[in-house]
Amino acid sequence: MAIDRQNSPYRRGIRFDRMPIPMVAEHCIAVDAGAVQLVVESRRLTNAIIEATYDGAVHGGVEFDDHGATLHVCDTADGRAHRRDRGR
Repeated sequence: MAIDRQNSPYRRGIRFDRMPIPMVAEHCIAVDAGAVQLVVESRRLTNAIIEATYDGAVHGGVEFDDHGATLHVCDTADGRAHRRDRGR
């Protein structure tokens, strides 16, 4: 019997059907920490950035103009981000 991971009460994190907006390297400071790399990014999110990233495929109906620090936890082997948290 297959496990329904989408509706499992043990599911962690938020899953998205699209890849998140990628990091902007010029706005990042990376710190190696063993098997992971911590990357602090000064991030800005506007409707224009969302529309450019997803070629107009996303229409949220909400006006975005947000900015702040974001922490990315990346794998040092492949550079892939495994976690992203935005400071509040």
